[in-house]
Amino acid sequence: MPSSPVMYEGSCLCGRVTIQVEGPPIWAGYCHCETCRTWHAAPVNAVSIWMDETVSVIQGEESMANYQSGISNRHWCRHCGSGLMNRLSKGRTVVYAMVLVESGYIHEASSHINCEEAVLDMHDGVPKYTGLQDSEIMEEPLQTRMKPAKT
Repeated sequence: MPSSPVMYEGSCLCGRVTIQVEGPPIWAGYCHCETCRTWHAAPVNAVSIWMDETVSVIQGEESMANYQSGISNRHWCRHCGSGLMNRLSKGRTVVYAMVLVESGYIHEASSHINCEEAVLDMHDGVPKYTGLQDSEIMEEPLQTRMKPAKT
């Protein structure tokens, strides 16, 4: 008998919206772009990408709001403000890794992206790209540390 694909589930802070993903992500990593940093009020964002058909809002879709900007269509709970996911182009959806950790999801990053914009150097041995994954690879920093944003 074939085994069922692994499912991960997570909710917003107030519990009104629940998201479920099926199977492993097609990519997991860290994004250092200014948009992600601003949206998450953090120096880096743990990003996990699934194909659209494997991501479902199983509760509270009517409680979600969204903001479209460039390639991002970010969704959050309109009641508690928790960021939940980002619908991208080409049939892909980012589900923010921390939304899923309670259900056993382990974020295993394969790379860092948009490191040219980074304000936090991360010394972790994971490849670091200046832009997206098809861009130039940067050298590993000597230590993990905050640095000023480029202006």
